[in-house]
Amino acid sequence: TARQYEDTGYRQVRHKEALRTDQKWQTQIQDHILDTIDSLRSSSGLSVNAFAIESEIPDNTLKPIIAKEVCPTIPTLIRLCNYFGLPLWKFFLITDGENHNGHQKSKEMLELFELLEPKYKDLLLYIAKELGK
Repeated sequence: TARQYEDTGYRQVRHKEALRTDQKWQTQIQDHILDTIDSLRSSSGLSVNAFAIESEIPDNTLKPIIAKEVCPTIPTLIRLCNYFGLPLWKFFLITDGENHNGHQKSKEMLELFELLEPKYKDLLLYIAKELGK
């Protein structure tokens, strides 16, 4: 029937829109990962070659990542995070354009937060949420 045809057409359009949104979202995530890696490397003051040596990641693996040609595998990303002293989950907390100093402040804040008693964590979260309004 006409109604079924319209529903099918509508679903196909929605499916195509969802795929475009997923692809855009995936591209943004990949760009963020690559930008963050390069930002951390730049703030360390190391050249790409020195960074490969220091991080113990082969330069044929690292150079395409720094050139933003490929996204790192999870094991490579974990090795990079280990080099910078970051758990993987904290790597994804680094925001776009944040400099190394900002990263250090965030890292220090998270480390101090983890030392707090649960009631103080709740209080600090409440204060931060109120200040963010």
